[in-house]
Amino acid sequence: MKKLKTLALTTAVSLGLLGSNAAMAETQGSLGATSEGNFDITYVKGTLVRIWGLEDFAFDNQADGASLTKDVCVFSNGNSNSNQYKLTVTSGNVFKLIDGASNEADYTFDFGTKISGATTPAVWTNAAGNESNGDQVGNITAGALADQPNPNLDNCTSAEANAQISITIPTVPTTAGVYTDNVVLLVAPE
Repeated sequence: MKKLKTLALTTAVSLGLLGSNAAMAETQGSLGATSEGNFDITYVKGTLVRIWGLEDFAFDNQADGASLTKDVCVFSNGNSNSNQYKLTVTSGNVFKLIDGASNEADYTFDFGTKISGATTPAVWTNAAGNESNGDQVGNITAGALADQPNPNLDNCTSAEANAQISITIPTVPTTAGVYTDNVVLLVAPE
């Protein structure tokens, strides 16, 4: 019986079943006047993103083609110099402003970067030829880490912002009312 317990203990130790978290050294030391061994240290940092600085857009008695633009901050620590991310835009009313009586006005959602040389990623609307509700656009550049806004701060000033959102109402409503929609932005690492 003692031999069986010894065999079970030896097997558990060799398989690491006793809960040891010790790392196996790459090179083990040998018995002698001095002994030297070495091991590797690995740190894995997950890819993170953040979008902040979002504000409501309020239009008031403006003419056709009314447009407002606001700055936002996006952080991405992807694995490239441009730290790219992807953006999914979802509109509760499929890019329509709707009042309580179901009157509608179409609008466009334009997301662009403020990084020199980067192109505007996309325009979302309910019109053909643009991104549709829930579509995802990738390869958007957040910029070098040193140039991005600090993701640990809640403030997003215009000087720090690296992206912007523009809302345009091509044809404003003719019927009086309060027209609304809710837009959800989902940013994910590229």
